Amino acid sequence: KSNYDNVMALSSAQSNNKVFFLRQFDPALSRLNPIDNYRELEVPDPYYEPLSAYQEVLQMVESSVDGLLQLLNRSNR
Repeated sequence: KSNYDNVMALSSAQSNNKVFFLRQFDPALSRLNPIDNYRELEVPDPYYEPLSAYQEVLQMVESSVDGLLQLLNRSNR
């Protein structure tokens, strides 16, 4: 959330709609409002956590990137 807030602070009012949490591209989470549901959209830092936490974060990132690629592919048609 702090990274999101920092980018929003640097962006102009006209660009704010171009700032996203990565997990907003996960099809299962795409309808969440980032202002109200930012906790569900954050990718946690698994540092000092067991291997299973890293695997969970990897799954989050892969699902989100898959959704982003699908969106980009639809936009290019």
